[in-house]
Amino acid sequence: MERTAGNASGLELKDLLNDALRTKQKGSKKVREYVDLAYDAEEGLESLVVDLVLRLKQLYYNRKMKQPKAGRKQNKMLNKKRYIVGLREVNKHLRAGEVKMVIVATDLEKVEDENGIDQVVAELIHNCRKMKVPLVFSMTKRKLGCLSKSVKQKASAVGIQNFQGANEIFLSLVERTAAKREEFYQTLAKEMTALDLILLRKENPFLNWDYPALWIKLNDF
Repeated sequence: MERTAGNASGLELKDLLNDALRTKQKGSKKVREYVDLAYDAEEGLESLVVDLVLRLKQLYYNRKMKQPKAGRKQNKMLNKKRYIVGLREVNKHLRAGEVKMVIVATDLEKVEDENGIDQVVAELIHNCRKMKVPLVFSMTKRKLGCLSKSVKQKASAVGIQNFQGANEIFLSLVERTAAKREEFYQTLAKEMTALDLILLRKENPFLNWDYPALWIKLNDF
């Protein structure tokens, strides 16, 4: 008999549902279940993240270097970076309406305790959807830290606050993310039964269960 979520139980159920989520993620163990993108670094998403962050770094340092050395420390606007780093820090500034895009690593450790990482991630995802802030899942913590901070450092999330001067890259990343998210949910709705989706909803609170492709299938059940 074919093993489906409908006839699996216990740990088998979680394994099966996670396998289903990785259908378009090339089976990567480094992609957690909160990632709702048909993730494939080779298709340009990761490349656009790299281009955006490096461009923002370049713009920040170029502007800073044009300022006379004596006045750099006093100029608060000049010292304000284009992005912030850290899951809780990004969430704080997001709630304050100061973030234009959120980039989250795909391999955050699983901590389900109260105020643990999973709770913070769930809140961050909810806030992005509610405030209509583009949410990108890309890179491991190590790679995102190397890109946004320095070599050998890790980063759970990056919040873009000012993308002026990198508008074209920013908009391309927004479009690519939207396309990969649509592909993810369309694939999920196509390849899972309504019963499997109901079981998955109990196991995975991170996904957008109001997404049209899922909503239609679940309401037709």
